[in-house]
Amino acid sequence: MSEHEFLFALALSDEASFDRMLTDIADAVLLHLGFARQAVDGLVADLRAALHGAVGASLRPCAVRFSVHAGEMEIVVAHEDAAEWRTRRTLP
Repeated sequence: MSEHEFLFALALSDEASFDRMLTDIADAVLLHLGFARQAVDGLVADLRAALHGAVGASLRPCAVRFSVHAGEMEIVVAHEDAAEWRTRRTLP
């Protein structure tokens, strides 16, 4: 993967309604960045767990951000009045 930087963010009003779309987007972004299938599956599962935890707590709306900077990828899930969930991985 080249050293390009990017930011891709989504604002979701209802995570449950967009679960499949967000899973497909995360899958495509992570594969494009060069992560192996097994790593992608694990990251997507972690992302879904973060979203489903917020749905169970009735936290809405939600912002999901994928960013790449300085050879590192970060995913952030943010809900108003709740701690952010985030993970970082060095690009392959």
